[in-house]
Amino acid sequence: MSAGVVVFHQSMASSVQRKRVAVLGAGTVGLSCALKMVQRYGRSVEVTIIAAEFLQQTTSYSCGGLWEPYQIAGTPDESINQWGKIAFEHYRDLFNSRDAVEAGVQLVNCYQLFEAHDKTAEPSWKDIVFNFDPLSQEDIQKMGLPNNYVRGFKFGTYVVDQKYYMQYLTKKLTALGVKYEQKRLTGIQEVMDRGCFDCIINCTGLGAGVVVKDESVYPIRGQVLRLRAPWIKDIWFFGTSYLIPNVDTVVAGGTAGRGDWNTSVSLEDTKRILDNIEKVFPAIRSAPIESAWVGLRPGRTPLRLESEVMSSNGRRSTPVVHCYGHGGSGITLAMGCAEDVVTNHVSKYLGGGSSGGAPVREDFKPRSRL
Repeated sequence: MSAGVVVFHQSMASSVQRKRVAVLGAGTVGLSCALKMVQRYGRSVEVTIIAAEFLQQTTSYSCGGLWEPYQIAGTPDESINQWGKIAFEHYRDLFNSRDAVEAGVQLVNCYQLFEAHDKTAEPSWKDIVFNFDPLSQEDIQKMGLPNNYVRGFKFGTYVVDQKYYMQYLTKKLTALGVKYEQKRLTGIQEVMDRGCFDCIINCTGLGAGVVVKDESVYPIRGQVLRLRAPWIKDIWFFGTSYLIPNVDTVVAGGTAGRGDWNTSVSLEDTKRILDNIEKVFPAIRSAPIESAWVGLRPGRTPLRLESEVMSSNGRRSTPVVHCYGHGGSGITLAMGCAEDVVTNHVSKYLGGGSSGGAPVREDFKPRSRL
């Protein structure tokens, strides 16, 4: 699918008696919600994704793609871990399938290093990832790393190269009959006033500030470099820096400028990223820079996942499920949040779904209005 205006049409006969659902936003969260909808309801729903940006135009497309909760403030660990576990298992299943290459899913070791002054504790999600183990100062020294790092931990997790994964999801959704419409919304009323949607799923991310006038969303500016560094096979986090190997390049970061709307690449940030990484991995200076990019992560404290019935100007009421504010954890939480959206919210308005849809997980718990 190109990034231009794309609309798929179906015959009128095929949509008779079908419920119509609009998904607003085509980042990882929006695509995941659309997938869960068609898996659950099968041909009994017609899903249309309405978004200003698709594929490479989105923030999701160029992010590092690591499964690990990151830059997600104020959301309870219990909910993060339940959503995250579902997403982790989704990537596990993809990695172990024939689709792993097409979807860009890799299983990688992650090392996180800390200095003496860093406040650290074992993360609440340590039992979700593989083989979580603490690292002592002796362990770190054996690897020949700088002496200022005195503790850490390592674990196995998934890196999902978004360039591949989002194209994979889009291709899958297209085959399942999902429609696409490129439109920049100035308010959710524009969709409600059409009077043709039985439910709306709002995955507009940072755009929720405009679409539903949510003043609590804020940007978290992230600048990353993509390097040709094929000798970097593992994920590394230390201080404010990180290296995340993708399929073709290594993503190097990072920055986390809360409230910073600047999308221009900063040469100062580029220098700082490379200088910091060079202190641990001197060879990084030899890595050609393929690109430098800035994205605005959609911050909100806490993440919003709840539903309500909203009235349009024409007095027609439409159920709306909100799912946005994932910060730097979109890839980590998307598929779990999507299952929550469909299981605990959409089902209240559209019923339980057709027998042709995917089964609902009986152990699925998150039901709180965050």
